Amino acid sequence: MSHAVLIHGGSMTRRTELAQALRSADGLDVRVRVSSRAAEAAKCLADPAVVALFLVDAPMDAASVRDAAKARGLTSCVYDLEPRDSAELVVGLTRSAVRAIGRP
Repeated sequence: MSHAVLIHGGSMTRRTELAQALRSADGLDVRVRVSSRAAEAAKCLADPAVVALFLVDAPMDAASVRDAAKARGLTSCVYDLEPRDSAELVVGLTRSAVRAIGRP
C-alpha cells in the first residue's frame, strides 16, 4: 500500500509548494492530498493510507480537522506549520511518519 499525506489550510500557493516538494523528494513515494475546508479534509482522512496531516498557517477549522485525524489514530503525526517552516521540514516529517508506520 502506498502512503499519503494531507496538507490542509493555508493558501493554494503554499499547499502547492509543499505538495511539489513531497512529490519530488528522492526516495519518498507518497500521494499528496490537499484540502482547504474541513469537509474536504474529512474525505481525505477517510483514506487509510494517510500517515500524516500538515495544518498550514493555523486555519480556522484546524481544531476539527485535528480531532478527525486523532480519531483516525494519527495523533503523533499531526503537524502545525508556521509560514517560516520550510518544505524540507515537511519532507523530513513525512519521512519520519512513513518510517513510524513500518510499512513499505
